[in-house]
Amino acid sequence: MEQQEAVPQKRKRSGDRISEIVDLAEAQILATGTLPLSIQAIADAMGSSRALVYAYFSDQNALIDAVLLRAIERLDEAGFTVACRTGDAAGRLVAATSIYLDHVVEHGPVLHYIGREVPRTVTLPEAVRSYRATTIHSLAGALKRELSLPPREALIMVELLGAIPEELARLVRRGELSCEDAHATNRRLVLAGIDSLRPTGL
Repeated sequence: MEQQEAVPQKRKRSGDRISEIVDLAEAQILATGTLPLSIQAIADAMGSSRALVYAYFSDQNALIDAVLLRAIERLDEAGFTVACRTGDAAGRLVAATSIYLDHVVEHGPVLHYIGREVPRTVTLPEAVRSYRATTIHSLAGALKRELSLPPREALIMVELLGAIPEELARLVRRGELSCEDAHATNRRLVLAGIDSLRPTGL
């Protein structure tokens, strides 16, 4: 009986390997809801060693940065940046929170999990800090102008309203709420929050 030759496994391209590592890091964050990452667990999931992970990412901070940057890229492609800059305050916030709701339903609350570790465990890269500041200040600026709010109060309001789509998306992911109902509830709560601060006559 002839012995069959072992077929060598095709080596993955660098870009594919990086995507695989980022996928595993994101999945780990969503599974645990916390940081730091376990590089060993990521290596085990790939059937490799930690050295392979470190060949692409100098440390876990670099890997977390990659997860964050990919999340921002997804939001940007979905129109989040444009939504934050277009229309009046109510229109901006309804559109932006709606896009974020869909993002969390599809990809999970990875931004929330990482964000709550700042600055204790995570230091945000400049690109992420800049994106966050630009989008939040665009929304807060619209609230400030239209509702005559102090800058600090406008920023806090944006942060509070941002929690609405996160919670609704969690219910959708758990099968407790339909996506259609989540969007309707999101719109109603966001508008109610804005109206609660609207001066009489505006």
